Amino acid sequence: MADTVSSVFAAVPDPQLFESDVSLIAQVMLVGFEAGFEAATGTTLTLGAADPRRYELLYQADLIAQSYAAGNWVAKQNMLKYSVNQNLDVLGSFWGDMGKRLAAAGAVASITFSIDAPAGVNITIPAGTSVATTDPNNLLVFTTLEDAVIAAESLFVITVAECTTLGIVANGLGLGSISVLQDWNQPYVVVASNSTIPTGGADPETDDRYRVRLYKLPKGLSTCGPQAAYEFFALSANPSITQVAVESNPGISGTVVLTPLMAGGGIPTDFELNQVLTACNGRNNRPLADRVIAAAPSGHPYSVTVSANLPSALSAQEGTLIDNAFTTINNFILNEKASLGGYIDPSSLTNSLSDLGFINVQVARPIFEILADNAQPVLVDDPTFNYMGMI
Repeated sequence: MADTVSSVFAAVPDPQLFESDVSLIAQVMLVGFEAGFEAATGTTLTLGAADPRRYELLYQADLIAQSYAAGNWVAKQNMLKYSVNQNLDVLGSFWGDMGKRLAAAGAVASITFSIDAPAGVNITIPAGTSVATTDPNNLLVFTTLEDAVIAAESLFVITVAECTTLGIVANGLGLGSISVLQDWNQPYVVVASNSTIPTGGADPETDDRYRVRLYKLPKGLSTCGPQAAYEFFALSANPSITQVAVESNPGISGTVVLTPLMAGGGIPTDFELNQVLTACNGRNNRPLADRVIAAAPSGHPYSVTVSANLPSALSAQEGTLIDNAFTTINNFILNEKASLGGYIDPSSLTNSLSDLGFINVQVARPIFEILADNAQPVLVDDPTFNYMGMI
């Protein structure tokens, strides 16, 4: 399962800093004032509820509590568990380039450049050639990353292009939706169109993902190839990577297989797998003799079949609860898709439906299964929910 802030820092206790509970501060101030008055005058004083001095002390206690709360926040900005925004970037800067937050990334797609008949000469598609989307209301431009050549006897060439608008905006554009060739000044009629769906676009690394990666960073200082080091460098390849499985076959010495999983359970493309390999290069980040392979997750098939009843006391909500049941099942499927390894546990689905008010919940499928570290649950059939009526 993917590491989260709550799992990584579960054993890290909350620090004891400034006491900012206004009621405790007020109590100390009131008791101290009464004791000081008695010591100075010899007269016992009890501040009544309407005593102006009591109001003044309560006001001062509130100001002090606010100051202490602000002090707590400032102090915690020096701690990885709590630091946010640019303060977290400052903590990361202590590690140099390795500790930088990952910037936004543009989506990439394969673009096919084609001609009607062989030209008899090589046609070069220069790096930086721009191809835009066909939708004027969602105009996005992709530029090729390297020179590509339609050979003299060929009709097409396929190359990779990256969206010039960074972020997730271009992810998921349909096949053929990027086909407006821009600024083409070659003496050949060339048609361009995306032959894959753009993926890999990512917004700047979130605080929580950055925090978890910084927590893992010290492992990356080793060059002996530990699992956590490979995980750190692979996660650093692309901010859309949410989890990485690291495996080494004991029977094949020096071979390491890295299996990344993209945001939302997406399957990495060849481009993204190459990013992982580049991040785990033998020049700086891994043992030179290691043979590193980046591979897509292996699918672990499963299906969902559930039946349940509702108690008659909930008859007025029957329709809404049935709709909620389908939503709950879909959320279960999305959660399973979004992680590698771990296990498929039908009891979580049972509990979620029971929390909605369903009774006699029977989950026929899936069954409890422990998954390989590089396995991603893949739904093979439409989920089935059999509502058995009210009892």
